[in-house]
Amino acid sequence: MRYSKHSPYTAAVACSLLWITGLLGPGCTVTGLARREPGDSGPGGLGGEDGTDETTNLGDSTSGSGGKLVESGSGGRSGNAEGSGGKAETPGEAARCGDHERNESLGEVCDDGNEEDGDGCSGDCRSDETCGNDIVDDVTDEVCDDGNQESGDGCSADCASNETCGNDVVDSGEVCDDGNEEDGDGCSADCASNETCGNEIVDDVTEEVCDDGNQESGDGCSADCSSDETCGNGIWDIHEGCDDGNLVDADNCSNDCSWGNCGNGVLDAPYEECERDLSGISLCTPNCTWSVCGDMYVNDAADEECDAGESDTATCDMDCTLAKCGDGYINATRGEECEHNGSETSLCDKDCTKTECGDGYRNAAAGEQCDDGNSIDADACGNDCRTN
Repeated sequence: MRYSKHSPYTAAVACSLLWITGLLGPGCTVTGLARREPGDSGPGGLGGEDGTDETTNLGDSTSGSGGKLVESGSGGRSGNAEGSGGKAETPGEAARCGDHERNESLGEVCDDGNEEDGDGCSGDCRSDETCGNDIVDDVTDEVCDDGNQESGDGCSADCASNETCGNDVVDSGEVCDDGNEEDGDGCSADCASNETCGNEIVDDVTEEVCDDGNQESGDGCSADCSSDETCGNGIWDIHEGCDDGNLVDADNCSNDCSWGNCGNGVLDAPYEECERDLSGISLCTPNCTWSVCGDMYVNDAADEECDAGESDTATCDMDCTLAKCGDGYINATRGEECEHNGSETSLCDKDCTKTECGDGYRNAAAGEQCDDGNSIDADACGNDCRTN
C-alpha cells in the first residue's frame, strides 16, 4: 500500500513512528516523507525499495533536540544513531563587553551596547566615566580619581586636579597656582602667597620685613611692609621724629626715635624738612616733613579731610577731600561717570552717571518727561522719554 508523501495522515504517522524509535524528538513536524514498502529495512532504517540509497529529508522537522538528517541505505540505520549529515546544537554566544548586558562576572559596571569611550560607559565596560568611581578616565580629562568627590585629599572634587602646587589649578588651601614652583613671580613656590603686601604672609623674595594683613602704617608694620616700625631700624616711620639706624641718645636722633629735635624751632637737617614753628603747621607735619596731599598724613591744619595716598579710593578723592557725588571731582573708583555741582545737568544725572533715556531716572534738565527704564515705544513712556 502506498501513501502520498504530501498526505497529512502519512506525515502524522511517520512523525509518531520516528519519535518512538528515537529518530526525532517530541513535537516534530514533517514536511516531506519518502514512500516505504513492505520488506524495506527495519524499524530504524529507511532503505530504498530497490536496495539503492534513498534519502528522506527530515531537516524541516522540529524537535526538542534539533532536526536530524536521516540517510537511508541498503543496510538501514539504527534507530537512535545520528546521521552523518546531522548538525550539532550551537551554544549561545559568549558574554562580552558591548553586548548590551552588564555581566558582573566579567567585572562590567555598565554595558551600553558598544565598545567606545566617552559616552558614559568606557570601551571596556569597567567605568561609567564619572568622577568618584575610583577609575581615572582620560576621555573626561580626569587626572585623578580616589573614589570620592571631596577636595583636600589629594584629588579635587571634580577629579581635575591632584592638588599639588605647580599644576596650574588653584586647589583648596592654595591662594594661587601659576604652574610652577618658583618664588618671585606673583605666586610663591608653595602656592600659599600671591606675594603682595597685606596678605599676612612675609614674603622674603619681595623684601618684606612684616605683613600684618593690611596696608596701613602705624600698627607695627608699614603700609608697604618694608618696616616693622621700630626705632633704630633706619627707616623713618610715620610715628617717629627720626630714625638714624641706632639707639644712641647723644646724636641728632634720640634713642627712642621720639620727636627729638623736631619741634625745637631749629631745622635739623637731614632729618627734618621743616619746623612747624618756623614754617607753620599748615605746611609742616608733626614729624617735621612737608605736608602734601598724598603723604598718607591727614593734616587738619592744611584743610585735608582725608589722605589715601596718591590714588582715589571709594571714600577719599585724590585732592584729599571726602569723595561724594556733586563735589565737582569725577571719582571713577566709586563709579562716577560725570560730575555736577549738586544738581543734575542735561548730561549728568543726580547720581553722577551719564544721562541716558531708558536708564530709569527722569532727568528734567535733559528734557525727559518720563523714563520707565526700557526702550519700548508702545507703552506709556515712549523710547524718546516723552509721554505717549
